[in-house]
Amino acid sequence: MKDSAMEEKIKKYAKRYVDGQAVTILPVIGGKTAVINRQYRKTAGSWMYELPSGKMEPNENPRKAAIRELEEETGYNAGSLRLLFSAYLVSGINTKKSYFYLATNLKKGTPRRESGELIETRVVPLGRLYGMVKKGMIADSKSVSCILYYKSFVKGKSSRSA
Repeated sequence: MKDSAMEEKIKKYAKRYVDGQAVTILPVIGGKTAVINRQYRKTAGSWMYELPSGKMEPNENPRKAAIRELEEETGYNAGSLRLLFSAYLVSGINTKKSYFYLATNLKKGTPRRESGELIETRVVPLGRLYGMVKKGMIADSKSVSCILYYKSFVKGKSSRSA
């Protein structure tokens, strides 16, 4: 099929949902533990373990959104924030792009959660975090992606390059 014919077919059948942009943050303390949330998600009908995350405000840059969401949900302030990668969450049905950050040199503060957010913040060893992904205890796709990216390309990098 020619490109132009394919484009016409896509225009005819594809539904595009614009859903803004989002950030997900993996907060790591001392290279050994991670900060995660246990949050009630009405859409899933259950409590979910996930990394701190949220929608970006209009005209907000991803870095500022990551700092804001981390502080709001967990109370932690990041001394260092590094963009790991960005990706489309569900490219087949919406335009939402998410930015994934690693937060380190954390300082504990007080969460500023939005009304109606049911969130419990926990600190878990990285080994347990990886095990939670493997066992399906962390089933949120953005969290799984960020955790496995970190394990494969950041945490594991030092042992492979030796």
